[in-house]
Order: sequence, then structure tokens, then C-alpha cells
Amino acid sequence: MSTIGAYPGKDGFKQISSQIRTTVETAFYGNNVRPISTVAEAYRLAAQAPGTVILDGMPVYKPEVLGLPEDAKALLKRELAEIRAYSTSFLFTVHMPDEVLLEHEELILATTDFTEHYIIHPPRNKNAMAEFASVMDKWRESHGTERFLLENTRLYNFNLAEKAMASSVFGPMPLCADIGHLLMEGCCPAEWVAERADRIKEIHVHGFDGAKDHVLFTGNEAWLRDLAPFVRNFNGVIEIELFSWAEQLAAQSMLAKAWSLAHASTRKRR
Repeated sequence: MSTIGAYPGKDGFKQISSQIRTTVETAFYGNNVRPISTVAEAYRLAAQAPGTVILDGMPVYKPEVLGLPEDAKALLKRELAEIRAYSTSFLFTVHMPDEVLLEHEELILATTDFTEHYIIHPPRNKNAMAEFASVMDKWRESHGTERFLLENTRLYNFNLAEKAMASSVFGPMPLCADIGHLLMEGCCPAEWVAERADRIKEIHVHGFDGAKDHVLFTGNEAWLRDLAPFVRNFNGVIEIELFSWAEQLAAQSMLAKAWSLAHASTRKRR
């Protein structure tokens, strides 16, 4: 905020007529705006601000390209308060970083009071599966066995992660079925979800145009019709993974029609 630093004379000071007001307000009169010349300085001030959460386990990728300090970490502050304010009306899931590490638990701790599910990607490195299973067991023990959903980013890695979790004391992980990823790999979504129906807690829907995913579909695709019987009896979360409001609204309308969901507007979504 910018305030009056000084009154030029008695006439200006007469604007304050109360002694208590004079005492209280004078302490706050000052120029609180100053120029910030670098991104690094802005980052430092943000990190030092009251209420900021520094995620030590989430370093910024290539910080030097962004003009940030070499040891810059992801920061959370304002976003958490704003998201939390909507938690009575909306259901939230959190996508964890692609390569989960034990240090990422700080993200869980910062969001656990308003998050229902955490989406987990299987490791890309097949030699990391044992450590992955260990992290998942620790998190499931501490934060709930049904809150962490293994997503089929790539089926090869997904299947390896499934094998790694087979001996977990908590049993197999619940699942997030990503329809677009299944289409990319030439897999029939309806058959895949039917084989795992009792474990799927979320469905992420987006199209695949032969070159890229996360695109809007037409509503006439065979996979949409084939999924209808499963979806009509599904009580979990259906999330539309498109990145514009216009596409979101169009996709919602098409899904409601293709799946005959008269209650589509009240179905759980993030």
C-alpha cells in the first residue's frame, strides 16, 4: 500500500481530528512501495513473506533461465488460501510431480485438508520401482490407503509399478484411468477399465487426434459409446483434462449426451 509520508503544513494535518486516530495512523504513514529490479529479488521477498510455504522437495527447473537463484524452490501461499476457500463447493485432486520423491510429502501436508485424491505417475526408470513402492507405502500409511491413485501415463511403466506394489501390506493402489493415454497406446478404454472396475476412483477424459492428446473430442467417437455402460454406474470422479473453459463446457455437454447422464452437472468433478 502507498500512504502519505508527511503533511506539508498545519492545514493538511487538520484532516486528522482525533488524537487516537493521529496516534494509530501516524505509525503507518510511509512509502511502502519500492522498485524491484530483478526476478531473483522478487523471489527472495516472496519466500520471506509471512505464510509462504517453501517446498524444499520441489526445486525449480532450470532456475537460471528464469533469472531465479540456483537453489530456488516452488513457493505456495496465496493459491492455497484461495483454493481452500472453495473446498466446501468443489472436490480437488492434486497431481503429484512426475517423479515422486519422499520429500514431496510436504506438498501433501500443505494440501491434505482440502484434497481428496493425489494422482501418482509411475516412475519412468524401471530401476526406481522398489523405491517408488517404499514411498507409496509410507504415504499410504500416514495419509490414507485410498487417497493415492496410480495413473496409466504409459502402460509399460504402469504395469511395472503395479508389480512393484503387488506385495504392499496395503494391497494394490486405487487407480486413475486416463482415457487419452490409453487411446495414444492403441488400447481399448472400455476393456481396460472393465478389467479394473473395482479399483478405479477417477477417470480423466480427453481426446487424442493421432498426434497429440489433451485435445477436444467430437462426441461421436466409438470409445465414448463403449464407455457408457461403465460410466453410468461409476460413483467416482470424472475429470475433463482440457485447458480452456470453452473446451471444458463443450466436452461436458458431449459427455452428458454420449453417456446419457441427466445428472452430469452434479457429478463430481475437480
